[in-house]
Amino acid sequence: MAQAELTARLADEFGLEVIKFLHSDCLVLGDGEVIKLFQPTSKRIVGCGPQDRIVIGDFIFMLRRDLKRLRKPSQKYEFVFDKMVGCPSANFLGLIEHSQISNSPFDPRLLKRLQNLVSALPDNHKGWIELLGGQVFETNSTQHTVNLVKYLRAVPQT
Repeated sequence: MAQAELTARLADEFGLEVIKFLHSDCLVLGDGEVIKLFQPTSKRIVGCGPQDRIVIGDFIFMLRRDLKRLRKPSQKYEFVFDKMVGCPSANFLGLIEHSQISNSPFDPRLLKRLQNLVSALPDNHKGWIELLGGQVFETNSTQHTVNLVKYLRAVPQT
């Protein structure tokens, strides 16, 4: 399943907004001073047929002020890698078991688990500075990702 198609289907089924970047689309899971995004992709399940796929992806967090549209008339945004922090969803148990792609609607527990993780994060810049340090949205650092994953792994699953 194409990335844009998967994102559109998830958005439609879960009632979420989509932000389109040049090379991918993201689901909006939180929209405050810090935008909380999920960039879904599909992955084949090893040992199964090519139609047997699951949703995986990346969490992306950025300041709303850093969200810049590409030149008009484009409805897409610039992907400013050095102004974002994020991590792969594969770092968190409990997402894969509810992420199977089929002709049936997606399991609502997938959205609940995604939202549970992002809701544990601050909605404002000050909170992110307290969590990951003053340069959190100013420098691309592997340490920000490591600390983010460590923090989110401690979030109780619901």
